[in-house]
Amino acid sequence: MLPTWLAPNPRLPSTPTFGPAQRGVIDPAGIPALCEDLAQCPRHAATPLVALPALARQLGLGEIRVKDESQRFGFGAFKALGGVIAVYDVLARAVREAKKVDASFADIMNGVHKDVTGRFVFATASSGNHGRAVAWAAQRMGVSCRIYMNEVVSPGRARAIEAYGASVIRVPGTYDDALQRCHDDAENDGSYVISDVAQAAYPDVPAHTMHGYAMLGQELADGADDATHVFVGAGIGALAGAITGRLWQRLGADRPRVVVVEPLTADAVYRSEE
Repeated sequence: MLPTWLAPNPRLPSTPTFGPAQRGVIDPAGIPALCEDLAQCPRHAATPLVALPALARQLGLGEIRVKDESQRFGFGAFKALGGVIAVYDVLARAVREAKKVDASFADIMNGVHKDVTGRFVFATASSGNHGRAVAWAAQRMGVSCRIYMNEVVSPGRARAIEAYGASVIRVPGTYDDALQRCHDDAENDGSYVISDVAQAAYPDVPAHTMHGYAMLGQELADGADDATHVFVGAGIGALAGAITGRLWQRLGADRPRVVVVEPLTADAVYRSEE
């Protein structure tokens, strides 16, 4: 019998396949190229897998390794890839539409297409990690950025975001209030919202964010293909979904079992199955 805290996925088919519906969320074609592209960024490197032998012995396991995302781009946000790649994808698409050319990550960072990208103002609501990623990307790619934070977020998190040149706007109430203010302002001034949450005005943004997160799955498939289980935080599902999807694409039936973890006080993924 499963322990009470472990719930199987009731939607998992008996013979799961990675078909068109799954590829519509995570396109495997562009991920290896994006990994190569990011190698041109002096602040980026694949993050290490850190062994925890003492904890493994305590739990009676052969090995435990932790993917240390605090080192990604050097700014200490564990969800760095999602926000950074989403900003890049939006700018690259704008260049492609305007000039009919593909812009690399290095091109955008070096201002090669500033005549197209310079008009963008990005915005998002965040409690810290995602906002820091978007702010860092905006600064590195030469565009403006606003981060909306509800009033209970610590001053330290706000200062960390402001250090990357972003404007922080405090909003009374909850995260949802901050997100609503972000969208209201964007509708009025034409700024572009980078959010994990799908919105009618920005239907492609969650896919851009998951495109970034899928790179983490790529690194796991390359460096930990012998793992039996992968534990990943749920959030609203984008990080877990992207990692699961990329492991599925790369390793097929040999992929590790993925366990999605979330707190009892914020169990959105678990409740979505009810």
